Amino acid sequence: MWFDATGPLARELAQAMISAWSEIGVEVEPQSIEKAQWLERLNTLDWDMNLQTNTVTTGDAGFSVGRLYTSKANRLGYANPALDAVLAKADRAADEDERSRLYGDACKTLWDDAVGIFPATLVTAYGLRRDLAGFTPAANNQPELADVARR
Repeated sequence: MWFDATGPLARELAQAMISAWSEIGVEVEPQSIEKAQWLERLNTLDWDMNLQTNTVTTGDAGFSVGRLYTSKANRLGYANPALDAVLAKADRAADEDERSRLYGDACKTLWDDAVGIFPATLVTAYGLRRDLAGFTPAANNQPELADVARR
Protein backbone atom coordinates (compact mmCIF):
# COMPACT_ATOMS: atom_id res chain seq x y z
CA MET A 1 0.00 0.00 0.00
CA TRP A 2 1.11 3.56 -0.64
CA PHE A 3 -0.27 7.00 -1.24
CA ASP A 4 0.84 8.79 -4.38
CA ALA A 5 2.09 11.93 -2.63
CA THR A 6 4.49 9.91 -0.45
CA GLY A 7 7.35 10.96 -2.72
CA PRO A 8 8.48 11.45 -6.28
CA LEU A 9 7.66 8.52 -8.53
CA ALA A 10 6.10 6.48 -5.68
CA ARG A 11 3.60 4.82 -8.01
CA GLU A 12 6.34 3.98 -10.52
CA LEU A 13 8.58 2.53 -7.78
CA ALA A 14 5.68 0.47 -6.42
CA GLN A 15 4.86 -0.86 -9.90
CA ALA A 16 8.52 -1.76 -10.56
CA MET A 17 8.74 -3.64 -7.26
CA ILE A 18 5.43 -5.44 -7.88
CA SER A 19 6.67 -6.45 -11.33
CA ALA A 20 9.97 -7.76 -9.93
CA TRP A 21 8.19 -9.79 -7.25
CA SER A 22 5.86 -11.22 -9.90
CA GLU A 23 8.88 -12.55 -11.78
CA ILE A 24 9.77 -14.72 -8.77
CA GLY A 25 6.20 -15.84 -8.13
CA VAL A 26 5.17 -13.34 -5.45
CA GLU A 27 1.82 -11.80 -6.34
CA VAL A 28 1.16 -8.37 -4.85
CA GLU A 29 -2.15 -6.53 -5.04
CA PRO A 30 -1.40 -2.82 -5.69
CA GLN A 31 -3.15 -0.51 -3.23
CA SER A 32 -2.82 3.21 -3.80
CA ILE A 33 -4.93 4.80 -1.07
CA GLU A 34 -5.62 8.24 0.37
CA LYS A 35 -3.04 9.53 2.84
CA ALA A 36 -5.44 9.57 5.82
CA GLN A 37 -6.34 5.92 5.24
CA TRP A 38 -2.66 5.07 4.69
CA LEU A 39 -1.69 6.69 8.01
CA GLU A 40 -4.46 4.89 9.88
CA ARG A 41 -3.46 1.53 8.43
CA LEU A 42 0.25 2.24 8.93
CA ASN A 43 -0.20 3.14 12.60
CA THR A 44 -2.44 0.15 13.32
CA LEU A 45 -0.07 -2.19 11.43
CA ASP A 46 -2.92 -3.12 9.08
CA TRP A 47 -0.75 -4.02 6.09
CA ASP A 48 1.46 -6.75 4.69
CA MET A 49 3.76 -4.34 2.82
CA ASN A 50 3.83 -0.58 2.69
CA LEU A 51 5.84 1.90 0.67
CA GLN A 52 7.02 5.08 2.31
CA THR A 53 9.77 7.61 1.92
CA ASN A 54 11.97 8.47 4.83
CA THR A 55 13.86 11.68 4.31
CA VAL A 56 16.37 12.91 6.86
CA THR A 57 15.64 16.62 6.85
CA THR A 58 17.89 17.30 9.84
CA GLY A 59 20.98 15.58 8.43
CA ASP A 60 21.16 13.46 11.62
CA ALA A 61 20.39 9.74 11.88
CA GLY A 62 18.50 10.35 15.12
CA PHE A 63 15.70 11.95 13.09
CA SER A 64 14.88 8.77 11.20
CA VAL A 65 16.70 5.76 12.63
CA GLY A 66 16.38 6.89 16.23
CA ARG A 67 12.76 7.93 15.84
CA LEU A 68 11.23 5.24 13.66
CA TYR A 69 12.90 1.98 14.64
CA THR A 70 12.51 1.85 18.42
CA SER A 71 10.27 -0.77 19.97
CA LYS A 72 8.17 2.04 21.44
CA ALA A 73 7.57 3.56 17.98
CA ASN A 74 6.15 0.22 16.82
CA ARG A 75 6.16 1.66 13.32
CA LEU A 76 6.78 -1.63 11.56
CA GLY A 77 5.71 -4.27 14.06
CA TYR A 78 9.41 -4.74 14.82
CA ALA A 79 10.81 -4.69 18.34
CA ASN A 80 14.40 -5.27 19.38
CA PRO A 81 15.41 -4.30 22.95
CA ALA A 82 19.13 -4.54 22.07
CA LEU A 83 18.59 -2.05 19.24
CA ASP A 84 16.63 0.19 21.62
CA ALA A 85 19.67 0.30 23.92
CA VAL A 86 22.02 1.23 21.06
CA LEU A 87 19.64 3.94 19.83
CA ALA A 88 19.24 5.39 23.33
CA LYS A 89 23.01 5.49 23.76
CA ALA A 90 23.43 7.12 20.33
CA ASP A 91 20.81 9.73 21.21
CA ARG A 92 22.71 10.68 24.38
CA ALA A 93 26.18 10.64 22.81
CA ALA A 94 27.74 14.08 22.39
CA ASP A 95 30.83 12.86 20.53
CA GLU A 96 30.18 12.89 16.76
CA ASP A 97 32.38 9.85 16.08
CA GLU A 98 30.63 7.83 18.79
CA ARG A 99 27.19 8.82 17.45
CA SER A 100 28.27 7.83 13.95
CA ARG A 101 29.55 4.45 15.16
CA LEU A 102 26.41 3.74 17.21
CA TYR A 103 24.01 4.72 14.44
CA GLY A 104 26.11 2.61 12.06
CA ASP A 105 25.68 -0.34 14.46
CA ALA A 106 21.94 0.34 14.56
CA CYS A 107 21.72 0.41 10.75
CA LYS A 108 23.62 -2.88 10.55
CA THR A 109 21.10 -4.44 12.95
CA LEU A 110 18.19 -3.11 10.88
CA TRP A 111 19.79 -4.49 7.73
CA ASP A 112 20.67 -7.87 9.27
CA ASP A 113 17.17 -8.22 10.75
CA ALA A 114 15.68 -7.39 7.33
CA VAL A 115 13.37 -4.78 8.85
CA GLY A 116 12.61 -3.35 5.43
CA ILE A 117 13.66 -3.06 1.84
CA PHE A 118 15.51 0.13 1.03
CA PRO A 119 15.37 0.26 -2.78
CA ALA A 120 16.23 3.84 -3.56
CA THR A 121 17.78 7.02 -2.30
CA LEU A 122 15.98 10.22 -3.14
CA VAL A 123 18.38 12.90 -4.24
CA THR A 124 17.39 16.41 -5.18
CA ALA A 125 18.60 17.55 -8.58
CA TYR A 126 19.57 21.19 -8.93
CA GLY A 127 19.67 23.43 -11.95
CA LEU A 128 21.79 26.57 -11.86
CA ARG A 129 21.79 29.78 -13.83
CA ARG A 130 24.96 31.68 -14.65
CA ASP A 131 23.52 34.91 -13.28
CA LEU A 132 22.93 33.48 -9.78
CA ALA A 133 25.43 33.32 -6.94
CA GLY A 134 25.43 32.08 -3.35
CA PHE A 135 23.85 28.66 -3.88
CA THR A 136 25.33 25.70 -1.99
CA PRO A 137 23.77 22.22 -2.27
CA ALA A 138 22.90 20.77 1.14
CA ALA A 139 23.46 17.22 2.41
CA ASN A 140 19.87 17.10 3.67
CA ASN A 141 18.51 18.09 0.23
CA GLN A 142 17.06 21.28 1.71
CA PRO A 143 19.44 24.07 0.71
CA GLU A 144 19.36 27.48 2.34
CA LEU A 145 18.24 29.88 -0.37
CA ALA A 146 18.42 33.14 1.58
CA ASP A 147 21.92 33.87 0.22
CA VAL A 148 21.06 33.21 -3.42
CA ALA A 149 21.09 36.38 -5.45
CA ARG A 150 21.59 37.61 -8.98
CA ARG A 151 25.13 38.59 -9.87
